[in-house]
Amino acid sequence: MNFVRKSIVKWKARRVLSKLGIDNPPVDAEAVANALGFQVLDASLNGEDMADVLGFSNPEDRTIYVTKARSFADKQMTIAVELGKALLHPDWWKDGRRYRLRTLLGPRYREEFEAEWFALNLLVPHRWVEDLQRYASMHELEKVFVADKKHIVGALARRLPH
Repeated sequence: MNFVRKSIVKWKARRVLSKLGIDNPPVDAEAVANALGFQVLDASLNGEDMADVLGFSNPEDRTIYVTKARSFADKQMTIAVELGKALLHPDWWKDGRRYRLRTLLGPRYREEFEAEWFALNLLVPHRWVEDLQRYASMHELEKVFVADKKHIVGALARRLPH
């Protein structure tokens, strides 16, 4: 993803936060989804081919399903990524032949990378982390942002975590 596209996606995440009047952490991804007209449900998937699925969404009823959250922070990120897919790439998101489930394997397509970048900028905006890092340890930042260390480090480095 080039610099211009990263900036546009970051701006869109900022716009959502601004529209909802959110100006400090933590960002509740489920509350954001609900405010934007999405429902969030926990789901269980059976079958070996579903073992790596973290979540997915259904455009028909605007429902986001979270399947394999190892932590609350994981659940938050999955919800935010699915929101990113819907908001950034609505045609792709609605196309069942092209849309991809969020998995443990990570993003592989441009739309998925952009949705991950959107989610990071929605939940862990760089400017907030930068402001707070002077006063808080990494452990405290994880609690304040309800995020994993890798996402906080990614926000500070302005890149997606590995």
